[in-house]
Order: sequence, then structure tokens, then C-alpha cells
Amino acid sequence: MLIANPIYDTAFKFLMQDKESAELLLGTILETKVNLLNFSSTERVKNDYKFGIFRMDFKAEILVDGLKRNVILELQKAKISTDISRFRNYLGSQYSDNDNVIPIIAIYILNYHLPTYPEFILEINPEIKGKTTNTIYKEKDEFVDHLTHKTIILQIQQLEEPYKSETEKTLSFFDQHHQVDDYFINIPKIEERNSVLVKRLGLMTNDPELKKNLETERIIDREWAAKEKIIEELNEELENKDKEIENKDKELEKILIISIQVMFKSGMTKQAIATALNIDIQLVEKHSLL
Repeated sequence: MLIANPIYDTAFKFLMQDKESAELLLGTILETKVNLLNFSSTERVKNDYKFGIFRMDFKAEILVDGLKRNVILELQKAKISTDISRFRNYLGSQYSDNDNVIPIIAIYILNYHLPTYPEFILEINPEIKGKTTNTIYKEKDEFVDHLTHKTIILQIQQLEEPYKSETEKTLSFFDQHHQVDDYFINIPKIEERNSVLVKRLGLMTNDPELKKNLETERIIDREWAAKEKIIEELNEELENKDKEIENKDKELEKILIISIQVMFKSGMTKQAIATALNIDIQLVEKHSLL
């Protein structure tokens, strides 16, 4: 079955606008039943040459150790490697219940690798745990070190067959290895566990307006990527020039020191050397031979 690629914001937003789909996806990620209490989700989308972030917050009721708990689910999805923590200006902590701040669970869906953690699903609470292998990671990379709440991270590029858990099987529609073109994925077989999600994304393949939005997003992504590449090249060029200047400065300093020492050996006073070279006498005193 052909479906829209959920890595695109247009497709993911369409998926999450359906309450049943949103509850199933969030419940699968959290491995518990999720009941969205007010489905007036707040979306924040940020696009710039440096980053592209899709964000939604949900107030939800989940089961924790058999007990119902109200939480804020802070969902963010990013296609490129960026420091998302800088853009967390709109926090789910604005919600409160009986004057008590509701706990936040952050969910990040990343279309890139965090090299330190070769896992599809990570849980940080506060230790860093690979959900599939149960590996505990001691090292914190820059992104993880900035997290402040219980967090679940999905690294889409780490998802591939054979799927190692029921969670991976349910989320297999994210698998980019089944991509058939820029914005469609072919699902060989619809599983009962994710049929609601797959069928929802499948609706987009027959909607001309949604397909047009996907194409527009793809064009924008390519423009951002091109601009980002130019900026990276300019930064690299500036870095190289800075190194050249630093090397030249070191060479000039060596020449100055040699000049001071030669002039001092010739019998010139320190003050005369300072005047001749137009430098502070303290510099002459530092480098002259006693």
C-alpha cells in the first residue's frame, strides 16, 4: 500500500489531526494507553535556513503503574541535525491542574542519527536507556545533555528490518528504506497493529491538495538545505582564513622578537628599540637578551 511519508510535516500533521491515530501513535511510543483530554492541540512550526522543527503539545491521561496520570506530551519532529533545545520557547508547562504543574513527557522524532546512541528508541529518565537492547548509556551528547524532562527519542534512520520489537513493528511505516520516491512509502503488508495509522496516511495519496502541499514542502526543504550548505562553506572558508591570519601573526611575532634581540645585541637601548619599532617598552623588556 502506498502512503505519504510521515517524515514530512504535511503528512505527519495530517496523521496527528486524527484523534484515534494520534492516541495510537503516542501510546505506542510511550508503551501505555493514551487518552487525549482536549484535542485542541497547539502546533508550532519553525523554519529557517538553519533549522526546521514541527511541534505539537497535547494534554493527556496515561496509565502509569496501573494509575491514571495527567501529563503534557510535548512532541517535536526535526528533519535535520539542530539544537532543538534553543527553540523550546513554547512549553507545555503553561498547563496546570489544581494549581499543580502537570508533568511533561517530551517526544522527539529525529530524521538523523545521534552518533553516541545506535538505537531506534531512547528513553531518558534520567538515565539514557536503549528501549530495544536495554543498554544503559553513560555518555551524554550535547543534545541529550540539554533535556530537562522525561524524554523519548525516535531516531528514524535507525529503523530497519528485521524489526526487533512490537513497538518497531507498529512504527514500521516510518521506515525510510521503503521509500518509493521523494514523499511516498510503500507498505508491503498492512498489519492490524498499525492499520489505523497506515490507512490514514494512505488517504493522502489520493488528495491532490495534500500532494501539492507535500511537493511544496519538499521544494522548501531543498532550498533550506542549499542555503545551509552555502553557509557551512562560508563558515569553513572564514575558519581557514582565521587560521591563515593566526599563522601570519605568529610569523610576524617571531620576526619582531628576532629584531628586538638583534637590535639589543647591537648596543641599542631598550627605549631606542621601542621607539624604532613603535612598540611598548614592556615588549622589548620581555624579549630582549639580558
